[in-house]
Amino acid sequence: MIYFEISFAWISGFVYHITLAFFTSTVKDGVCYGHTVWRSRAAEVAHGIWNYVSYFLIILLIFVVCYWRILATRQ
Repeated sequence: MIYFEISFAWISGFVYHITLAFFTSTVKDGVCYGHTVWRSRAAEVAHGIWNYVSYFLIILLIFVVCYWRILATRQ
């Protein structure tokens, strides 16, 4: 199970960033614009919200719950 988790962490991060780069990058007049071209403003906002929730709020929630459990068992 630990090998699956290690490989999932590496592969999912790679796939996420490759697809993001593929869909939001372009070359205009010989200049590469990476991660800046979105198909719509709604897609950009949706990705921003998802990115904030998944990389900040969920991690913060995990820390709070885990430390709360540690503190609850220590008393």
